[in-house]
Amino acid sequence: MKFPASMIRPRPWAATLAFLLASILVVALVTTDQQSSTVVPLSLWARLGMIGFPYKMTVLVVALTIVAACIHYFARKAPDAYALLIVVAVIGLQTNGIAIGPASIITTLPFLMIPLLLAESFRNPSFQIVVPGLMFFAVLLLLLDIPYLAAPHVYDPLRFIINFISTLKAVLVAFLFVNLIRTESHLALAIRAFMIIAFISASIGVLQILLHLYAGITINFASEAAEWKPTFLALSLRATGLTTWASWLADFLVLALPFMLFRLFNARSFRWRSIYLFAILVLLAAIFLTFTYAAYFAVVAIFVMFPFLYWPRRIVHFVVTLLLAAGVLQVAGAIEWAYERGLSKVTQSAGMVERRVYLQSTLNEIARNPWLGAGIYAEEEFSENFYRKRVHNTGVQAWANLGLPGLLVFLAMMLTTLTQLWLMAAASHGPDRQLFQALGLGVIASIVEMFAEPNLTAAILWFHLGLCQASLLVYCTWRYPRPLVPAGGAAPRPA
Repeated sequence: MKFPASMIRPRPWAATLAFLLASILVVALVTTDQQSSTVVPLSLWARLGMIGFPYKMTVLVVALTIVAACIHYFARKAPDAYALLIVVAVIGLQTNGIAIGPASIITTLPFLMIPLLLAESFRNPSFQIVVPGLMFFAVLLLLLDIPYLAAPHVYDPLRFIINFISTLKAVLVAFLFVNLIRTESHLALAIRAFMIIAFISASIGVLQILLHLYAGITINFASEAAEWKPTFLALSLRATGLTTWASWLADFLVLALPFMLFRLFNARSFRWRSIYLFAILVLLAAIFLTFTYAAYFAVVAIFVMFPFLYWPRRIVHFVVTLLLAAGVLQVAGAIEWAYERGLSKVTQSAGMVERRVYLQSTLNEIARNPWLGAGIYAEEEFSENFYRKRVHNTGVQAWANLGLPGLLVFLAMMLTTLTQLWLMAAASHGPDRQLFQALGLGVIASIVEMFAEPNLTAAILWFHLGLCQASLLVYCTWRYPRPLVPAGGAAPRPA
């Protein structure tokens, strides 16, 4: 599925005319915000989650302009339709706040694309649908959830179907990326789009907080219960970007951070080192402003492990440095001071009290029946969970939802993926090794976040797992040719 030449390289006059018309339309909508916003029915603004926004049309136009600019930038570099769809899918991961009800780019794209991929495989026998080992783990998790349809004591069948589809949507994200990323160029484009979209999302998140603090304008796509959080500072607005949850944004930025770090230290010019350093600082600022504590610990884990991977011959030096730094901080009382000013307030906050209730109620249910779960999101309906929220621990969530077999399958999936990445990193050199090391750091960061987040059905997690599996398949295809045909039809490049 290649683009016609006219689509890739439009005529200059047509592109100029389209740009002028689009600019005039944008200016007209923004300058007449109060009038143009009334043209759109309030029901549609409500479906978009923008009913309370002070400048509805301006926000919508700016958001759509950013999305369109990103798509246009990557479309000019995309060699085929698959590459463009990769970019659209990555953008969709950070724009689920712009949705009509439950329908957003990332929730609808898998259901639209997978039938097309199946049709392409029937039309073209050389085009094969890829079903890697990751998907076998995913199918097992889905199959383990089906028996709980006959558990009306937890929730009714309709609720079960809704929860099952929610899980299926997340799993299909991994399946989609595995089948779209088929060549080296596709993989490079996906990672480049990943970093650029992460920087843009982080910038939007920081801008949200600045507008709130200095202009009194609150623009946030999260629900009212999710956009504010009692923190160690005060009741704070959380950065969400164009997503619906602060943790959604934080998880995405954390996974992009290892790639930024490797690019920073590999940059050979002051200009690019400055660019990547600035991008990393923006990412860190946005992660901090999400006030997602699990992401904080994940960032610490990345920064602690990165030197051991980038400078493996200086492991002893880093270990000694860390021990000395810890000793100095302890003697100076900095650790105690940080605990009293930060961590102690966090553990005593209202949010942490709620999380202990989720956790304790779920553990009590597991103790009553450790072998069988109660279905996806069943912990929300447990009698002792009067907050009606998910348990903020992915392992406990998998155990409560899918029983001990589900927990073991999930752990096996994560450990298998991590082992494959480290083995591939050990067998590779140069940029190839750093690619798998960055992916491996992302998996470790995800595992750290799982101790405090319900990520069993998180689309960001499954996106990263799909990216890891696609990278492994692409590299193995180079070294051990298989009948896996790239989207353009050309033979894979030898190593």
